[in-house]
Formats: sequence, C-alpha cells, structure tokens
Amino acid sequence: MFTSAMKILILAAIAFGLTVAPVADAGTARPVVQRARAGCSWKPVGITGGTQLHAVSAVTGSDIWAVGNTNSVGKPFAIHYDGSDWKAVPMPAKGAGRIDLYDVDAISKKNVWAVGYYTDGNGHSRTLTEHWNGTSWKIVPSPNKGTGDNTLLGVAAVSGSHVWAVGYWGPTAGDEGPLIEHWDGTSGRLFPPAGLGGISRRLEDVAVVAPSNIVAVGHTPSNAHIERYDGLRWTTESDAAMQTGNAAELWAVSATSAGAQWAVGDFIYQSQPVAERYIGHGWVLKPPTNVGAKPNELKGVSALSATSAFAVGNYTTSGGTRRALAERFANGSWTTFKPPNATQFDNELESVAAISASNVWAVGFTAKNASGVSRKPLIEHFLC
Repeated sequence: MFTSAMKILILAAIAFGLTVAPVADAGTARPVVQRARAGCSWKPVGITGGTQLHAVSAVTGSDIWAVGNTNSVGKPFAIHYDGSDWKAVPMPAKGAGRIDLYDVDAISKKNVWAVGYYTDGNGHSRTLTEHWNGTSWKIVPSPNKGTGDNTLLGVAAVSGSHVWAVGYWGPTAGDEGPLIEHWDGTSGRLFPPAGLGGISRRLEDVAVVAPSNIVAVGHTPSNAHIERYDGLRWTTESDAAMQTGNAAELWAVSATSAGAQWAVGDFIYQSQPVAERYIGHGWVLKPPTNVGAKPNELKGVSALSATSAFAVGNYTTSGGTRRALAERFANGSWTTFKPPNATQFDNELESVAAISASNVWAVGFTAKNASGVSRKPLIEHFLC
C-alpha cells in the first residue's frame, strides 16, 4: 500500500519527467524512482533464492510467474511478479530426491499450471504437475508411462479443464519416446502421440492455437520434430529446417493465433540458431542473426503476432563462455540484443514472455563459478 509520502514522491517524479519502475530486492517491495531508459533496452532484475529458472509466463504485466528449481534437490521453485516485486511462493514437493519444474502457463489469476518431474524411491524421474488456484499451489496427479523415467517439459492450458503437457519417457538419452498428457478437469490421461514406429523422439514444448489446434515441438537424435492435434489425433508435420536438408532441434513454440505460430531452436551440426513460422500450410524459416562464429541456441520464444516475436537463448564467445542472447522479430527481420550478464561465467536465457513489443521478461540462470555447478536465477526485463 502506498503511503502519503510515497504518493508525493511518485507525483514529483512524474512532474520532473522521471518514471517509477519496479525493482526487486531482498527487502520489502516499494516503489523506486529512477530515470526512464533511453530507448529500448534489457536490464537484469535481482531476486533472492532459487538456483535456476526454466520458464516464465504472464497473465498481465502485473501478474507473472516463473518456475525452476532450488539446487534441483528437495523442492521446486516458483516466483511471482505483482507489478512491484518478484517474490517466492511456496510449492508442495514430492519424493525425496531431485526435483525440477521446466514449464509454466499462466492463463488467469486463479489458473496457473507448472510441470516437471520428481524422483521416486527407485531413482526414476516421474511426472510432476502443479496447479495454482489463486491461493496456493497444489499437486495434481499426472500419469506415467511404464515404471521408468518420465519427465514433463512443456505445458499449455486452454482452460482449467483442458490442459496439455508434453515431454518424454524412456530409459536412456537417445532412446526416448514422446509423452503427451491431457487434463480434463477431473483426471489426467496419456494421449497417443503420432505413430512413427520405433523412432526415438522427445517433445520439448507445446502451445495452444485453438482448443482443437495444439502444436508441440521437439526433436529426434538427428532432426527437429513437430506434432499437431486436430481435435481427434496427433499427426506429424514437416519442419522448415528439414526441408533444407539441415538437421535441427526445436526447443520452444508459441502461438497467439493460427497465423502467429513461432518455433525456435538450433541447427545440430552448425553454429546457427533456428526460427520458424507457420504460414497456414507449412513451416518456413525466418533465420535469426548469428552472434560470432561459435554456437548460438534459442531456447524460448514468445509470439505477439505473425510479424512480431521475441526469442531468447545464448551465444558462445571465442573463449567458450555462454552469454545471454535475445532476438526480436519486427519489420520482416530479426534484431539481436545482448542482455547484461550477471557474472563473467556462463549466462543463459531459457524462456521469454512478451506482454507487448515494449514490455518483455526473460529468465534463465547465471553461473557463479567456472564449473557452472553453482548457479543463481537470471531475470532480464526489456522495456521501452
């Protein structure tokens, strides 16, 4: 609540051409007067707690969720932005081993979904689904395929009774099967993916175009993989990178309408990022800018329209250090940004949520040492 003194301070700031911008710190949330940024720029925002953030999703500019882990051990990690500050929100845990949340979809103030995995007593990863009802997070039972590893990597909700989650199941890397689950408001059930025989593949992300138009992306060991649900079944689609003969992997997908579907990733055997847009009858490449000669990866994307999108990830320096990377698609081409890095070691962005073309949040992690084992969350805010 603003005090009278705070209101006077804010009015004075406005009168002198300053802006009141939210910042996060370890103390009590309060308005802070600071000068408006010149043009559009990325700015790091500090938070307390957590180790790594994998995903961010926004209901509005003052209702944003991000999820990840706390050292991947014991409990998941969720933080909420209320327009003034980021604050950690308790989440229930399951199992006694490693635990992580890889994706979050916030569709209203009382309807937010997060997915990932927990570790059971046999050391296997098992699906973890949590739901925010406006008051607290609660675990929602989610099915598993077989008794081995099962992990959910992406979630997209049409409504509280129509939710899709994707990931993979399988014993070893390179020998995984796609995992698709649906929540109908009462229970979750496994849904058959597109039939491709014994081809190993995993789904990394999912997006809702319409209630009967759901798109999921991922990869096989040697190429990108796309599946679409038409209201009856899942079928595969040819991605644009495959059409060029270049092997790619897709990490994220975002859609605001049938004409605004974007997917991003990277070429497996090249040092270039990948971005594709669906144009109604197939996917076409919209090549982003590559930074330097070392590998570039795009891990997250947020679509605003058919002609506007933001993507984030990392590029690698000549010395082998990964640095934060952001790309903006507008006016028919991509513009590259190098958001500030919190340390001299690896910094990576994994997810992005665009509220508008001038208000964008991205999350990931920054390494605290050269080994990269010790990490802390990285939050970046793009503002014009």
